[in-house]
Amino acid sequence: MRRLPIGARIFLAILAVSILTMTGVGVLVYLKGSEILRRKTGEELSLAAQVHAHYVEHHLEDLLRDLEHVGRLAPSWMLQEDRREKADPGGAPRELFQRSASYVQERFPWVLGMAVRDAQGRILAASHGEKVHSSRPPPYDPLGLLKKAVLVTFPSTTEGDPQGPPLMEVGTRIAATGADSRERYLTAVVNLEELIGRVPVPEYLGRSLAIALGGTRGEHPVVLVRNLAVSPDLRTRLSQLLQGTDSRTHPEPSPSGRETGPFLWALSRLPRLGWPLLAALPASSAHVPLSQLFQVVVMGVAVGIGLAFLVALYASSAMVQPIKRLTQAFREFSKGNWDVQVPVTSSDEIGELTDGFNEGVRFLASQHAKLRRFRALVHHSQDAILLFSASGGITYCNKAAFDLLGYTRREELALKTLSDFVCPRDKARFEKTVWPAILEGRWEGELHLCHQDSRPLVAWARAGTIPSDREGIRLLYAVLRDISERKSYEKALQEAEEYYRSLFRSSQDAIVVTDPQDVIIDVNEPAFEATFGYAKQEVVGRPIGDLYDEAAGAPAPTGDAWGKAPGRLTLRWKRKDGGVFLGETTVDVLEGSRGQRRGYLRVVRDVSERVAFLEKLEKAYNDLKGLDQLKDRFLAGISHDLRSPLIPVRAFLERLLQRRWGPLTDKQEEFLRYCLIGVDRELILVEELLDYTRLQSGRLELRAEELDLQDVIRTSLFLLKVQAEAHHLQVHVDMPREAVMMRGDYNKLLRIFNNLFSNAVKYNRPEGSVSVRGRWVDEGRFRVEIEDTGVGIPRESLDHIFEHFYRVEGERSGAVTGAGIGLAVVRELVRLHQGRLEVQSTLGVGSVFAVTFPTMGPGEEAEKRDEELGRKRKG
Repeated sequence: MRRLPIGARIFLAILAVSILTMTGVGVLVYLKGSEILRRKTGEELSLAAQVHAHYVEHHLEDLLRDLEHVGRLAPSWMLQEDRREKADPGGAPRELFQRSASYVQERFPWVLGMAVRDAQGRILAASHGEKVHSSRPPPYDPLGLLKKAVLVTFPSTTEGDPQGPPLMEVGTRIAATGADSRERYLTAVVNLEELIGRVPVPEYLGRSLAIALGGTRGEHPVVLVRNLAVSPDLRTRLSQLLQGTDSRTHPEPSPSGRETGPFLWALSRLPRLGWPLLAALPASSAHVPLSQLFQVVVMGVAVGIGLAFLVALYASSAMVQPIKRLTQAFREFSKGNWDVQVPVTSSDEIGELTDGFNEGVRFLASQHAKLRRFRALVHHSQDAILLFSASGGITYCNKAAFDLLGYTRREELALKTLSDFVCPRDKARFEKTVWPAILEGRWEGELHLCHQDSRPLVAWARAGTIPSDREGIRLLYAVLRDISERKSYEKALQEAEEYYRSLFRSSQDAIVVTDPQDVIIDVNEPAFEATFGYAKQEVVGRPIGDLYDEAAGAPAPTGDAWGKAPGRLTLRWKRKDGGVFLGETTVDVLEGSRGQRRGYLRVVRDVSERVAFLEKLEKAYNDLKGLDQLKDRFLAGISHDLRSPLIPVRAFLERLLQRRWGPLTDKQEEFLRYCLIGVDRELILVEELLDYTRLQSGRLELRAEELDLQDVIRTSLFLLKVQAEAHHLQVHVDMPREAVMMRGDYNKLLRIFNNLFSNAVKYNRPEGSVSVRGRWVDEGRFRVEIEDTGVGIPRESLDHIFEHFYRVEGERSGAVTGAGIGLAVVRELVRLHQGRLEVQSTLGVGSVFAVTFPTMGPGEEAEKRDEELGRKRKG
């Protein structure tokens, strides 16, 4: 046996134990099988009795609730006393009763019929009357299921065929209404056999199960047998057995089946009614023949031995295979395979061993990986890391150490110690204080080191000893970080802080710094004390609200009212002596590095004098505005007075030039033309003044009509040619022949071109020229350009020539008369016509004024002509 492999020994052991166990179980089952089956059947029979008791009582309760509901809806004829008049009601009442009865029978198939009884037990109405019991006078036995439930008849007292199905009639009282105070009963006939037959029980019990149900007041029990082949003698014995049990006072239900002769029986009671219910089963149904039991035992033992063989084979293989895998894994691990793992196939001791092996391999692999990572981390660290012996010689340094100290090869550091890198000014401190502290265990602080090229640097050093398992052998470490740049930044930051602190102190405005709760934490002493009269120590710790003027109508805003953007307000502040001043206050939010609100900064400037000056300035502005309005009214009046006499003078001059009152000499005609030019100039000036006053008052309006822009230009060209001849100028006209139709005010358009032509003449050079060109920009716009060869307009004046009363300072500005409002009026008139006015000028060369107007397209002109033709025809 010892020479067998461990797998074979495990297999034989498991197989032997299994065979012995199965054989022992088979013998026990053979010896005790009949008794075990009988006890099991008795327990199931007891449970079946309890199920029948609960089932019958539960369904009777549901039936009585439905009867009670139908009784509440009972028509009035059910409650009448005179049965002869209402025995067979027709129409809706009877249909209602039949529907109610059908509904109850659909819900409870074991209900055969329903009836309405009077107080004497007579049947007033019935559904399926042939199945309703004959009348039985009260009193009826009360049923404890509902308050008004009654038992009319029990199967033992049912009249009729004794061989028929066991019927029981139950009902509920119906309350009387009106003058009749006697009660009625609504009853239903229950087929107990069908009710019991619906109880769910196992099929092997239901084939031969018998149920006996006892009533109240010593009534004979009713025996309900599922299998109809049971003899009458069996029924009689069951009834006697139930009566003998019921004769005792409150007998307790049997917890398990009892055997009485050829019966196994179990007793239970309906929980609330207390009726005894007995479930019986022939004892022969609970026994198994010994030969049949022997065959079953033999087959069971054979199957068990076969399964034991397979289980033993599987168990031995499952135990040996993991051991083989562990052996192979140990060999792989010994060869340097750090990733070897053995799958865990069980949770027993072998599985725990395998799991422990895997954990050990993983731990060693992780330690190996950590060692490699630490080596890479140390090698690539930005801090310089050095290892020293106890004597101070360098044994290891990473790449950052070479870069920090300025060396490139390890051989250059072979004979160096840490003391060799310390600057001379710091060497005495190093040897006296730093090195002993490193040897004792740990030291941290600043060191002044020297680069290989003698350049000094400041390093933050952490150094100490590394414990060793071997006594007398120790390693020292040093971690160095170059902080030279940080030190320079700190110095610059300190200088900047001192600089801004000096600005804070030297500011002429009062500066108040508060925390997030608006409590003062700092002020600039000279300016704050000069503005508010308080010393710094008198206001630090006080809320900012103490400095506001309480007499102000609305409370001053606190810091919470401001967002992240700075705000500016003019607030009323209070001095220490009680005086109040207006302070222009700028509030800014102070934030931390993470955006959190750290407080508020208020800069207060005393603007009381400036506000008083602004008030005076506003008063002067209002006075000037009134004078300007007075000037406008004066200009409007004087323009009207000047225009009235000039109109008839111009008319007389035109008639004289037309020779209506006689011939004229050349000299007379020349003088009359000069007079006409002067009158036209005055009229233009007067019209400009009138338009200017209308523009200022907003009363300048257009009388728009359809017109040809060519007619306006031709009329204005007459004045241009007259003025040009007087100044010895040449006029060039380049206009298209076709009409240029548009909507506009004829007089306003004439004034636009008269003004532009007049300026082209007035500001021109002697023997110069004026060019008038017209062209289509596109289908809906026409452009007119007036170009002169005058003195031109300086570039800095181009943006101001359209302002009121502005005149260009230049070569001929003093020789040309005018009010300086002509171009301003022209621009507004062009804008009212939805046009555009442009100017280009070159100093010493001349100027070009261009006016672009929207025109009417061909389709619009044709449409207008058709409308006019239609109006003429209608007229």
